This record gives sequence, structure tokens and C-alpha cells, in this order.
Amino acid sequence: MGIDASGLTPDRLLEVIRAGLEDLKRRNAGEGFRPLMIERDGTRALPLFTDSAALKEFCANFSKRHNKVFPFQVLSIKPAAIPDVLLKNCVVILNADSPREQVLSRSDIEEAARLLRQCS
Repeated sequence: MGIDASGLTPDRLLEVIRAGLEDLKRRNAGEGFRPLMIERDGTRALPLFTDSAALKEFCANFSKRHNKVFPFQVLSIKPAAIPDVLLKNCVVILNADSPREQVLSRSDIEEAARLLRQCS
């Protein structure tokens, strides 16, 4: 996963971006979107972000930590769909790798899902 950042040329970066766009087209055409899962303390976790600043910070830190370039794809979803996403994962990290990072407890997730269902 990812492309080694050392010696990355502009042409190779453009190739990676194009491949990412083609991948996104395929996923939108029916192959399905699989969210990025990260590992925290030996557990798989789903990172969610409240704004683009936190997302950008996560992407930059993730790439620096692995010293690779990643073609991140962003999925925005309607609030009504969030409970299903949250309840299928045992660990959810809000604003991962940012000063506002918060690991949501199971009760936090269930309460958020309940509130979001009421709003839909």
C-alpha cells in the first residue's frame, strides 16, 4: 500500500493520481467502497473526520509516518447513513492524528447512532 516517496517523480505522481481516479470510478460503478482501517494498539479502527483540516492533517501524518505517497479518496455520507457505518466497527477514532483526536467508546457510538436516527 502506498508508493515509496524517495525518488518519486512528477510523472509517477501523475500516474498514481490517474490510477486513483480510475479506481474511484470503478467503485462508484458498483464495486463498492471500502474505508481505510488503521491499526491502534493492535486493534483495527475506522478514522472519521469532522472537517477537511483534520482530514488533511491525518493524510499528511499518515504519509510521513510510512514515508510513502497514498492516493487517499474521501467519502462524504449523509448523517442517516452514519449509524450503520459506526455500528459495524468496534473502534472509531474521530479526527485521528490531530489535536482533536478522540476514540469513541461503544456507548458514544450507540448514542450518536440513536441521535442521528432521530434526525433522519
